[in-house]
Amino acid sequence: MQGSAFVPGHITGFFEIFDDSDPVKAGSKGSGLVLDKGVYTTVKVKEGSGISILLNGEPCDCPVTKDAVDDILKITGTRFNVEVLHELEVPMKYGFGASGAGAFGATLATSRALDLNLTMNQCGAIAHRAEVLNRTGLGDVIAQSVGGLVIRTKPGAPGTGGTDKIFSDKHVLVFIVGDEMETKPILLDKTKREKINAIGGECLRKLLKDPTPENFLGLSKKFAVETGLMDEKLYSAVETLEKKDIIASMSMLGNCVFTLTDEPERVRKYLDYLYIIADIDYTGARILV
Repeated sequence: MQGSAFVPGHITGFFEIFDDSDPVKAGSKGSGLVLDKGVYTTVKVKEGSGISILLNGEPCDCPVTKDAVDDILKITGTRFNVEVLHELEVPMKYGFGASGAGAFGATLATSRALDLNLTMNQCGAIAHRAEVLNRTGLGDVIAQSVGGLVIRTKPGAPGTGGTDKIFSDKHVLVFIVGDEMETKPILLDKTKREKINAIGGECLRKLLKDPTPENFLGLSKKFAVETGLMDEKLYSAVETLEKKDIIASMSMLGNCVFTLTDEPERVRKYLDYLYIIADIDYTGARILV
């Protein structure tokens, strides 16, 4: 038995954290971009027990995916041997929502392999729960379930949280600036959380009053700078683009700079000393099952 799914990556521009005793209701509000590059997942199921995961062909603990698949198997009441194969188009630990995309894809693919007929929201809720409990993400899964330039208006999993969208036909250009970044320590830091919530809430209110791609970028930069999450190297790259009248910010949470543009080739030349992830189109990015 086998099932496959594709779930797009997601770059958060700014966010506000919301805790709840129920992980499905916990999460974040904020705004971000869903990309047309992400994670392809294949799940193979046979008799037996155990969950094994391969990430780009290499064995991986991948606790978020493992927890999500384990929750799916509990629904069946039967033991199975499950092999999960993830193929990533975006890097891990750079603010692309890869863990959420992997977990979401695994739930969709496992549901398909076992003919469980779970809905998109049911699979998304399981993946979101695993993300929240592992402190690897708070709002990626619900954004990935709808695609586009997403405004997360209510915290929680797909089917629980709320979203809206901003129309844009621009490209998003992304540059790696530094090393990998762990999400969990930031989400557990009380001082950082207080700053994130105060500034993130303000940014969301301002975006809802003027929901444009340009305002999204400007507020994302405001959030990155005022929370102190953007270091000197990131700030230098952002300022290089700003001197050319290009608004850019930091992916949350990762050492990457991103911007929206109609002229990707022009933007590339200003940061050609950095590693370019891709010129990624995000409009119309959808989950494929």
